[in-house]
Amino acid sequence: MIWWSPGRAITLSEITGCGKPAILIPYPYATAEHQKYNAQVLEKNGAAILIEEKNLQQLKLISKAGELFKEEQKLKQMSDHSKKLGKPEALNEILSETENFLKTKAA
Repeated sequence: MIWWSPGRAITLSEITGCGKPAILIPYPYATAEHQKYNAQVLEKNGAAILIEEKNLQQLKLISKAGELFKEEQKLKQMSDHSKKLGKPEALNEILSETENFLKTKAA
């Protein structure tokens, strides 16, 4: 499965938490291009393909997705890389740290 998504942090955490390969098209007007930079992390780590909106053409997107569907091994590799970036236990870790912090302050 290929996810086509902007580079929003919550979306990227969902993608990596599930270990999904992705084609990312970040919103070009996001503050300080943060979506682009978030997407670049996944691209640099082999978990996604980044296409900037200014370079987006319908045929390019269709072509890139078509290429990936034909390359099962590439999708598997991207999925593995994505899963390595994921932090599925992040919420539990945050809650645990918060609880420890509150216990220390209450003592």
